Amino acid sequence: MPTWPTTKASTSNVDSGSDKPRLARADIKDNIDNTNKIIDMFNITTPSDQDTLVYSTANARFELAPIQQKAFGVFSDSFNSGDTFGLNDNSNSTDPYGLLTSGNPFTTTSTCFFELYFSKNTALGGGSIATGAILKDNGGTTIKSGNGPFGLVLALELVAGTYTMEITGAGGTGCSLEGYAILTKVST
Repeated sequence: MPTWPTTKASTSNVDSGSDKPRLARADIKDNIDNTNKIIDMFNITTPSDQDTLVYSTANARFELAPIQQKAFGVFSDSFNSGDTFGLNDNSNSTDPYGLLTSGNPFTTTSTCFFELYFSKNTALGGGSIATGAILKDNGGTTIKSGNGPFGLVLALELVAGTYTMEITGAGGTGCSLEGYAILTKVST
């Protein structure tokens, strides 16, 4: 199992013009050993564009892997139970990899792990807060429902497709709701 070098070679026999190279043999050998340990820690063939180094505990080495592609979509509006919402394309949304087409409904362009969070959930007037959300496909079929007025509401893997989300709870005059979704591309 490769290990990262932890002992530096001395330079005491190579830092002066009067030093004798034969005395530096052990230090040169230490440097060669340290270099070889570093090389052994990396399992790098030919990197491709967008590759990054990832540590693998299986073989105790750094290996090349594609960058974990993520998109971040937000929503903010007043809702009543049954209202649908999408992910808005605004300055707070980030999607450098084109994983998400924002709107209501929204579209994922790749298979992604989807996480939905409520960050602000306030009752309006005599209304009540949202108690969760339902994720539906483009045909209106429920894929998964999640509960929770704050924090993580839904988490699941989505195939590329078009989806909408529906508010649950939020009776009376409804609620003011803000939140966000994180999509992480699943490597195939």
